[in-house]
Amino acid sequence: FVINLTDTDSVILQQFDAAGGAMTLTTDSGTGNNITVSAAISNTVGNILLASGDAITVNSSITNTSGTVSLTADGNITFSDGITTTTGSISVSADNDTTGAGDLLMNAGIAIFTSSSTVTLSGENVTLRNVTAGGGALSITGDKNDDDGGAEVELNGFLRGTSVTIAAKRADIDVNADP
Repeated sequence: FVINLTDTDSVILQQFDAAGGAMTLTTDSGTGNNITVSAAISNTVGNILLASGDAITVNSSITNTSGTVSLTADGNITFSDGITTTTGSISVSADNDTTGAGDLLMNAGIAIFTSSSTVTLSGENVTLRNVTAGGGALSITGDKNDDDGGAEVELNGFLRGTSVTIAAKRADIDVNADP
């Protein structure tokens, strides 16, 4: 299942159950070409890819039993709900075009979880809650365009993985012990 959208302002996903197939949704680059997940996305086998030329907002859960979940946006990626995979990796890349204008934000109470794979998270400013890479490495990158600083990686929950790497380049790292 592949949808490539051109010349559109935004996409709102109301419901999607791939039931064993891959799902790819992409939009053109540019302001206003957003993807909003407003109802649960569920898949049993196959990858889920959301690629936005601007922003992605996750308001409902994304669940994948056996496949990767990849979200890329040239702008912000905001989570008001989480991502869960059983055996697949999770990759979230805000500021994918490395212009310094794309933040990754997890709102309070939100989790990103994979029970047996890796998690890679990046953006200009990165604000995280609870992230688990159950069977693999957890990698976090802030200040993707390596500009003159001012970016921030903020940790407001637990981070778990077989190893945890935080690459802040010229960004500050803030760890809140009691979020």
